[in-house]
Amino acid sequence: NQRPCMLQRMTGFYCPGCGGTRAVVSLLHGRPIKSLLLHPFVIYVAVVGGWFMISQTVQRLSGGKLPIGMKYRELYLWIALALVVANFLVKNILLLCGVDVIGLVA
Repeated sequence: NQRPCMLQRMTGFYCPGCGGTRAVVSLLHGRPIKSLLLHPFVIYVAVVGGWFMISQTVQRLSGGKLPIGMKYRELYLWIALALVVANFLVKNILLLCGVDVIGLVA
């Protein structure tokens, strides 16, 4: 059983990172939908970070003949921030309505 984080213990609300560790574990166990429901940031980082690593590796190993390397864009960080904020807001609004998303999924 997971203990609540300090913010949740003090306020009763989820912090922006709540569900992240369980989302990573779910993803590693091959349950991407559960991971997405626990914390969408984890899937985003896995997909975007994974593609970045693969595309850069292919480009470098080909000596630049396959120019598929993903370029850094500030937009990727803004999307990540939006996912964390949206996750925080949705989970806590649902919690106020009596729906504990992490409790239901975990």
